[in-house]
Amino acid sequence: MKWYAETGPLRTRQLLADVLVALWVLLWLRIGLAVDDAVRRLGAPGRELEEAGNGLSGGLNGADPVGRWRRGEPGAAEALAALELRAQGLRVG
Repeated sequence: MKWYAETGPLRTRQLLADVLVALWVLLWLRIGLAVDDAVRRLGAPGRELEEAGNGLSGGLNGADPVGRWRRGEPGAAEALAALELRAQGLRVG
C-alpha cells in the first residue's frame, strides 16, 4: 500500500491537501487553547470570592451560621456573610 500517488501532479495535490489539513487542525488547537485560557481568567474572580468566603467561615470555627443566627449567638451575622460570600463565588466561578 502506498500513501501517495506515483504521478507528480496527483501526488502534489495529495501532499498539499495533507499539509492544509494539518494547518487547519493546528489553527483550531490554538483557538481552543486561547478560549480555555480566557475562560480560566474569567473564572478567577469567582474562585477568589469562594476562597474568601471559605477563609472567613473557617475563621468563625466552621459553626453552623443559620443555627447561630436562630439562637442569637454572637458572630452569626458574620458567619452568614461568609456563607453568602462563598455562594457568590461559586455562582461567579
